[in-house]
Amino acid sequence: MKNLETTFMGIKLDNPVILGASNMSSHLDQLKKAEQQGIGAVVYKTLFEEQVQLENLQLDERLSQYAHIHAEMTSIHPDV
Repeated sequence: MKNLETTFMGIKLDNPVILGASNMSSHLDQLKKAEQQGIGAVVYKTLFEEQVQLENLQLDERLSQYAHIHAEMTSIHPDV
């Protein structure tokens, strides 16, 4: 087999084939398959700080959505 080694931005790669940022690079099972097939490198989608903050805020809202309801309560409204 021929030697396909190359250097990309100072990083030594066994293979010049690079999987670009796409839906394929966002699923672990597809990344493992690409690695088994000899992919040289993977470029991930950019992660912005704002995206992380939004996801944290959404998680906090979901976790606190029912914080005011206790397990002992049979209904939200008292019987009148």
